[in-house]
Amino acid sequence: MASEPVIPFHDNASRESRDLLNHHLDFIQSRCKLAIQCQAAGSRTLPGIDLENESLELFNLVIDRIRKNDYAVIRRFDRRARFTTYLTTLIARQAVERIRRRKGRTRTRERAESLGRLGIRLFEKIVSQGLGVPDALREMMHESLPGMTEQRLTQMANHILGQRSMPPTVIISMGEMPDCPEPSGVTPESAAFEKERQARITAAVSLLRSRLSGTEWLLLRLRFPPDPRSPARKASEIASLMGISRKAVYRRLDRLLPHCRTILRKAGIDFCDLFSQPQGNSFDGVRPNQGSIES
Repeated sequence: MASEPVIPFHDNASRESRDLLNHHLDFIQSRCKLAIQCQAAGSRTLPGIDLENESLELFNLVIDRIRKNDYAVIRRFDRRARFTTYLTTLIARQAVERIRRRKGRTRTRERAESLGRLGIRLFEKIVSQGLGVPDALREMMHESLPGMTEQRLTQMANHILGQRSMPPTVIISMGEMPDCPEPSGVTPESAAFEKERQARITAAVSLLRSRLSGTEWLLLRLRFPPDPRSPARKASEIASLMGISRKAVYRRLDRLLPHCRTILRKAGIDFCDLFSQPQGNSFDGVRPNQGSIES
């Protein structure tokens, strides 16, 4: 078996980190698919899961996470394990946090909001970004926010996570992925949260539709169909319908999905909420003007 590339720590680390990421794209894609397969097989919370769509979404989330802050994830790699093991752990954590966000961990969010701006920032790093507590604390300390000490941040993290000193650790080997967390049940609190989320989604979809060209909207609808009972189009089918190559489909999706995420993030919507909802589909009732779809 071929040896792994040497992890770069040079002046041109950004370029070498990018090369290292590109070298492992196939591995990341296969592990994302495995994570979704395990979640679908081991949980009742993902009915009718579409493997290809879900895997693609997780893949994009992982790539965004790795690229963030000039490849900080790669630069933090300490070589105590194989780089592929490090990536697998990252993918597993992102897969679990993705399901947590989908199910709406409202109590965790409320505990964070009760602590003010520092609490919300810490929540975003630990829950939304999937950082471990030590990494989240380290990043927060570098931000030099007023009134912040390591002891206070640790206490805040414990409070946000329900008095636990650390979040559940994801322990996996090269061939194992974690179980998908089960929902805690519907409560008045979660029902109110879901109603508010649906309202934000409806507004965000309208915003998204107004910001995208006809071709972009068509590509999005083919890849993420509005009817949850309809299968997503494969890249080869989309390529044939749009008269472009399959590689061009992936390139356009690579550019389009981060753009959509940026639009939605500004509207306070998680990308997973929009395209992978547990109840219904966010595009229901939002139909584009047929005349605006470009050929």
